[in-house]
Amino acid sequence: MPEEGVDKFAAVNGMQFHYVDWSGEGRPIVLLHGLASNSRIWDMVAPILSQKYRIVA
Repeated sequence: MPEEGVDKFAAVNGMQFHYVDWSGEGRPIVLLHGLASNSRIWDMVAPILSQKYRIVA
């Protein structure tokens, strides 16, 4: 189980999007943050979820 997510980037329609990948096995779960936040809000819960699911935030 990764304790830390890996910063990654995806290019979509000419724009760069940052996301964090905690990998994991199983069905994927995409975690979304609110307006005044960022993907690191999930740093404490994502490692736990990645024991059973593929986590991307």
